[in-house]
Amino acid sequence: MVFVMTVMVVMVVVIVMEVVMEVVMLVVKVMLVVMVVMVMVVVIVVMMGKMVIVLVMVAVMMIVSVMVMVASMIGMVEVIIVVIMMVMVVMVVMKVVRGDSGGDGGNCGVGGGACDGGGDW
Repeated sequence: MVFVMTVMVVMVVVIVMEVVMEVVMLVVKVMLVVMVVMVMVVVIVVMMGKMVIVLVMVAVMMIVSVMVMVASMIGMVEVIIVVIMMVMVVMVVMKVVRGDSGGDGGNCGVGGGACDGGGDW
């Protein structure tokens, strides 16, 4: 009887450890994706200097986080990489479609002064 109880306890501990490891891995994956997206946000803001893009990226980040959770439940890390690549492609396409070359881009980095925000209006 003691042996059976010991085996039961060991099995429960192993199952709990597996669940904990799955949760930890899920958190790590989500954190990695969030970090990648945040870096992309910073790069895009530096490149374009527009807050609208930040709002778009926050929305995209939420969608990506949901996709990551679904993907990690399925167990496909490749999906995460594909999603990140898709996000980058979408951002490039948006930049091209919006045609930001029409604006003067502001006076960022000229003469050491503050950014004036550009003349897009």
